Amino acid sequence: MSIARTTLIASLLALASVTAAHAEDKRIPPDPRIAKALDAEKLRYDVEASGEYSVVIRWSNDAGRTQLVRIPSDTFRWQGGEYRDVYSVAFEAAPGKPVDAALANRLLVENNDSLLGFWAKQGDVVMNIARIRADATPSELRAAIFFVGETAYDLEKEVTRKDDY
Repeated sequence: MSIARTTLIASLLALASVTAAHAEDKRIPPDPRIAKALDAEKLRYDVEASGEYSVVIRWSNDAGRTQLVRIPSDTFRWQGGEYRDVYSVAFEAAPGKPVDAALANRLLVENNDSLLGFWAKQGDVVMNIARIRADATPSELRAAIFFVGETAYDLEKEVTRKDDY
């Protein structure tokens, strides 16, 4: 084996180990406050390897449609408070393309009128997010889950007519 090939393989292996180590650093242990609140509300959930909780809302009156809601374990601090986002994806926009201007403007108006959540676009994904205290009561977490879930569900049904999320 040539020296150049050996050096390339060693470099690739080193890069792979750094990338794997960095991926491991992104994992956050599940926040037990979320599990306690979900259990108190008798909501079924899964916990992802990333530490993010997933709740599936099922609508029995709409041909078995569902909506996935995510509750990340990571939190952020602002003005002495600790907060987290609860979010649900409505749809994925065409890769690299902006959301239709009329729809984007409508969502901005909805943001202004919304009582709890707001619309956001991260990458190509359009989602509804509720920002709540990290130590929210079980009923407050439940309200946020159902708010973002129902709001994203309605937009997904309108825009895509599918049940992807």
